[in-house]
Amino acid sequence: QVYNSCMEGFAHPRKRYALHRWGRRIMRWVFPKWLFPDRAGCVPARTPWGGRRLWLIPRRHRAMMLGMYEPDVSAWIQKHVQPGMRIVDAGAHLGYHTLHFAVRVGAEGWVMAVEFDPRMLSLLERNLQLYGLDRRVRVVRGALGAQVGRARARLDMQGRLDPAGSLEVPVWTLDDLLEGSCVEGIKLDVEGAEWDVLQGARRILQRCRPWLIVAFHDFPERVVQRKEYRWLLELGYRFTPLSPPGEELRWLGMWQGDERRTWGQSDATDCGNPDS
Repeated sequence: QVYNSCMEGFAHPRKRYALHRWGRRIMRWVFPKWLFPDRAGCVPARTPWGGRRLWLIPRRHRAMMLGMYEPDVSAWIQKHVQPGMRIVDAGAHLGYHTLHFAVRVGAEGWVMAVEFDPRMLSLLERNLQLYGLDRRVRVVRGALGAQVGRARARLDMQGRLDPAGSLEVPVWTLDDLLEGSCVEGIKLDVEGAEWDVLQGARRILQRCRPWLIVAFHDFPERVVQRKEYRWLLELGYRFTPLSPPGEELRWLGMWQGDERRTWGQSDATDCGNPDS
C-alpha cells in the first residue's frame, strides 16, 4: 500500500521509474523466493483494476501479488483504454494485463488474448472465470508470427519460440486472426519475436492504424534506429518510451502520428464479446 501510494504521488516518469526499481530490490530482500510456494494457487493480490485475488505461482509472480508489476504499462492502460475498444494482448501470460484491458473496454468491447504456454493458459482461463470475464475475452492457444504454420517453443521462465524447444505450437498471423475486422490497440510481449509479429500484422496496421505497446528486447533508443521498423514510420507511427531510456526490456509505446492526439511520455505515467 505504501509503494502504490508513493507511485501515485510521483507524476514525473523518471521519479516513478526510480521508485519502482528500488521497490523491486526491496521486495527481493524482504520477500525472498523461498518464502513462497512454487505451485499455482488463488492468492491475495493488488491489481490496477481493483481485483483482490489472482491465480498465479507465488514464487514466480511476487510482483503481481504486491502490485509492483509493470506499473507504467498499467498506468497507460488506465488512462487510454476506453469502453468499446477492441484489443489484442499477444503474450497474455496469466492475464494480468488482459484482465485490465477487459475491465476497461467494458461489455461493448472485447479482448483477444494470445498465449501458447499451457501452464499460463490454465492460469489465464482461471483468472478470466474468477472475474466473470471469460465471455469478453477470446483466448487463442498458439503463438503469433510472420506466417501461419507450426513452430517449436521453449517453456522457461518467459516462454519463447525456439527451434530446440520441447513443445510444438500453432503459429498464427494477426492478419489472419483479424481478417475482416479492426482493433484499436495491440500489446506485444513476445520475448524477441516482435518483428515477426508485426510483419504478420501489416494489413491490420495499414487498415486500422491501432496503437501499439511493445516490450522490445533491446534498448528503446536502438530500436527506433533499426531499418526493419522504418515502414512503421512511413505509416505514420511514432515511437515514445513509456519509461526513461537506458534500461533493456523496457516498454515502448508506438502510435500513429496524428496531430490531433496529445499522447506522449508525460501521459504514459498519469495516474461485448469477441467473435469466435
